Amino acid sequence: MKTIFHLGQWFVRFVALRLPLGLLVMLAIVASGCDRVDQKKFDAMYRAGKALEVDIDNSSSVRIPVSEMLLKQFKTEMALLKGRTAGKKEEAALRAYDDAADAYQSFLYIRDMDLRGEAREGRMLLGEGWVARGSKFNFVLETAPSEPTDKYKFYWVNVGAVVTALLAGFEKNMTEANRLVNGA
Repeated sequence: MKTIFHLGQWFVRFVALRLPLGLLVMLAIVASGCDRVDQKKFDAMYRAGKALEVDIDNSSSVRIPVSEMLLKQFKTEMALLKGRTAGKKEEAALRAYDDAADAYQSFLYIRDMDLRGEAREGRMLLGEGWVARGSKFNFVLETAPSEPTDKYKFYWVNVGAVVTALLAGFEKNMTEANRLVNGA
């Protein structure tokens, strides 16, 4: 009878002392695994982003249709990932990719307007929708003179400064997203 009692005490001590410690270790392992980025999940997104980076390097040529196709592919890959992210790092990577897409799309718009002759003496007139982008990507918008009856406000921008700021915003966000995805 005494041996059964000792086995019972041993079992209680073992479970009471080691089980909570084991549970804590298991929780720590699970919690640390949740903040990792599934690189396979982001592989197509990463490749589409690299294609955009190559396109920017080749932006001296006029390839707006090709650039728009690459941007569409990038956004498609991003849409496929929305709602499928797990953890803060994956969400942050997707947000950075989204900001990079916004910068690239804005860059394409400015480049297209410039090629169509919308810029005058290196300056271009943009609408109110660009105010948020101006603060997001750090470029200056100067209020254009308008009539009191005008429904919308317009802003003058320096085309070169805007293109530089948008490309810098694209590069910064792509670098951040790729760093998160690659675990660097």
